[in-house]
Amino acid sequence: IRYPLQLMNRTTDLSQMGSANTVVFYGRPSVQKGWPQFVRAVTNLCDDRAFAELPPLNVILLGVNEVPLELREINGLVITALGGMQHAEVIEQLLRIAPYSVVCMPYMGDNRPLSIFECIDAGCRFISFDAGGIPEQIPAEFHGLVLSEPNSEDLGLKLKSVLTESPYERGVVVGDLRKWLFAESKVWNGQVIDAYESLCETAIPELLDQVESDVSVVVINFN
Repeated sequence: IRYPLQLMNRTTDLSQMGSANTVVFYGRPSVQKGWPQFVRAVTNLCDDRAFAELPPLNVILLGVNEVPLELREINGLVITALGGMQHAEVIEQLLRIAPYSVVCMPYMGDNRPLSIFECIDAGCRFISFDAGGIPEQIPAEFHGLVLSEPNSEDLGLKLKSVLTESPYERGVVVGDLRKWLFAESKVWNGQVIDAYESLCETAIPELLDQVESDVSVVVINFN
């Protein structure tokens, strides 16, 4: 991860937003990333859609090479796994799917997942769990729109609600989040630069001369 955080700072064109017909799971299919809750939420959602005679639900697994068995066993899904990509390719995929998708990041204990900011910057409507450090990253005014209780039942209800939002409603949420992120990122990046310059001022020149690397500062972040 490179800091300062680089953002595209694009505006949201409401005319490009469509109805959501795709759910994207962004991350590893692990307990920490909320995979079990996601699978149960999607199962419940498919049951509801079948009862209402709605078409199959499209699911994209972003960052996953193969579709796990537990997802393949759910009726009413059209699943695509998009793994093995470089970071820049992932961002391109987020930009491509943003107008018609809901990105699900039900992370259970992440401290400061930058994937949240990547989705906002790419113009994606997203849902995350009200868990870990995520609630502290998002202003309280957006919590009711983007955060779910950390369980499969509430996640399923939140997905169902967001999937029925109008393109205009989705665009307004995305646009407001983008404006907030761009303004807030200026503050964060300023703090990072100040910290870096402070470290450089207090560094011991003799030790710096012994280091043969392009890396000058290493910050360990335990998620």
